[in-house]
Amino acid sequence: MISSNFKNLHTSKDEDDLPHLVSMFFDDHLSDADCNKLQLRLQTDPSARRFYTQYAVMQSHITLHFNHGLDYETSAKSKPLYSKKRFRALETMTYFSIIGIAILICICVFGLLQFAQPEVQDDSELFQYPYIARIERSEDVKWQDEIDRPVKTFLRDKDLLSMLEGEVEVRLKSGTTLIFHGPSSFRIEEDNISLSLGKLIADVTKKAIGFSVETPSGKVVDLGTTFSVTVTPEKKTEVQVFRGKVNISIFDAEGTEFFSKFLFANQAAEFEFTAKEINDSIFSSIDFLQIITRDYAISDFSENNILQENIPDAVAAGLFDQYEDDHKVFIFPEKKNILLESDVQAAISRPGTYQNEREISRNRDTIPDGTRVDSFRIYFNPVGHPQNMVTVQGKIHFNRPVIGILTSNEQLLKTSSLFSSLIVDSPSRLTFHSSNKTEKAKRQHIDIISLSDDRKVITYKFMTYGKYVDDLRVLIESER
Repeated sequence: MISSNFKNLHTSKDEDDLPHLVSMFFDDHLSDADCNKLQLRLQTDPSARRFYTQYAVMQSHITLHFNHGLDYETSAKSKPLYSKKRFRALETMTYFSIIGIAILICICVFGLLQFAQPEVQDDSELFQYPYIARIERSEDVKWQDEIDRPVKTFLRDKDLLSMLEGEVEVRLKSGTTLIFHGPSSFRIEEDNISLSLGKLIADVTKKAIGFSVETPSGKVVDLGTTFSVTVTPEKKTEVQVFRGKVNISIFDAEGTEFFSKFLFANQAAEFEFTAKEINDSIFSSIDFLQIITRDYAISDFSENNILQENIPDAVAAGLFDQYEDDHKVFIFPEKKNILLESDVQAAISRPGTYQNEREISRNRDTIPDGTRVDSFRIYFNPVGHPQNMVTVQGKIHFNRPVIGILTSNEQLLKTSSLFSSLIVDSPSRLTFHSSNKTEKAKRQHIDIISLSDDRKVITYKFMTYGKYVDDLRVLIESER
């Protein structure tokens, strides 16, 4: 029998046990536990349902073949070729084939009738009309219609949804991730969102370029990016772009576009229908913390921190007067998973609080060779007048322990060949650090840097003048 051959496919724990389960089912040797396992597999896996159908059809053909052979041989000879026991076995197999196909049909019909579809693994068959999205995560969500929508609930095309509070993450058929913050009101379509209130963070896949968000004020079209859109109760629209770019358009009362603007990474804008213009606004990375945490070993940071994925060449080379801002401290991810082939000197590697430039630079800790690290740059370049003290403070939370903080120009220069993308890609490139080239302030430059007991939180307070740059390199444990 074919079933006995399929049993042999189940040879190890690493192999798919579906052929074994189906074979045992048709042979009527399946335990209750394995029967439940097979049923769950058929409910959740389209490829398993296809295999099951093909197997059932094949078994039916084999049964018909043997039955036909039985009739032929019996008519040709006086003695039957098969025993009564064998004949009953064939009848039993036919019975289970019919029952198996009936079960499969019932599962498919049941799935189509359900509003909340079961989880499946094959994205090509994940969404079937009229379902175009699925809830992937839900935190303290309260829906206005009081309908319970747990994780894995499928959402219908063009359904209008309103959240009173909480946060929900939705995935579209294209793979695009949408995160809604309540209170919010929105309508989801396959390649379009109508957002009338609340905040949306969109992480759009390449195959979904052209995805758009319509608001009472205008329209935001994705051009390969991660961005956020907020609609206030006053119907003002705010847009922030973390990566890539978007196109913003404003329409008149007749629906005709009369003004549009491109917005690029680390830029923000706001607009409203009545004003008929798009104004620049202050960008913040806080909206994208969940995206950042997914891609980098950072779990949180102060609102004045800006995480920018690509460090500008000018900053990497140590040029002065770059990214000047009295309030923003930039975080630039550098290289990941770098194996140190020699010892590296760091100013800070142990928990504690370190004050003023002299104390920090005098401290010398060694990161031994053989250590594997990820690198980040922390950069603050104030605009303030040389005679005016500028103060900025905040915290950065990492997911893994800090191995060392490099603060001096000497330490930065010695390690740029390992961690600076500019130098790694162009080893002959000459660099310096801006404090070497600037006019030294007459009064003391003061910094306070603290490393938490678990070495995962850096607390900083930079107090400096307009002619000085705070530039640190932070090395953390690589992911193992």
